[in-house]
Amino acid sequence: MWTVIGRTVNSSSVKYVEQFQPFDWEKVSSPYDQNDCYYVDSGTGAWNTLTHLEGATVAGYADGRPIGTYTVSSGAISPTGTYTNKLAGLPFTSVYETMPLYAIGKDGPVLGEWTDIMDLRVKFYKSLGCHVGPDSSNLVDWEFSPDSFATTLDVVTDFKVAPFVWGLDDA
Repeated sequence: MWTVIGRTVNSSSVKYVEQFQPFDWEKVSSPYDQNDCYYVDSGTGAWNTLTHLEGATVAGYADGRPIGTYTVSSGAISPTGTYTNKLAGLPFTSVYETMPLYAIGKDGPVLGEWTDIMDLRVKFYKSLGCHVGPDSSNLVDWEFSPDSFATTLDVVTDFKVAPFVWGLDDA
């Protein structure tokens, strides 16, 4: 898939045409890719290999947890605590909006008729959660784990049933 990406380079807004490389989600052997993180056998608080992101705000993820956002200064960030597995990168927001949904009846599409939607299943890949709602102004958190961030979270690669927390309308 080709896409146009807006980026800030040297304080200037630029657009690049970029290609997403194909990825076969069905053949992933592990929810973690070893190329996605640094492993430090004794733990460390130093994150000092980020010179290519100087001045940028990055998102930190360590030992299976999101740990916040930081501004890169002198090629480093300084999260509190020591971590064994860590990852930092530019944060991004993915927005997915479906085409209008319609049901298929025995005689074809059921357009303009009432129907009951019993549930909506969404397939996730390496996700910790998201926000869902009828539009971008009415979103609620959809968390995959109720814990208090005291332990490592496993990312989800599976189908999940979406919560219908916004009620019904006649649209």
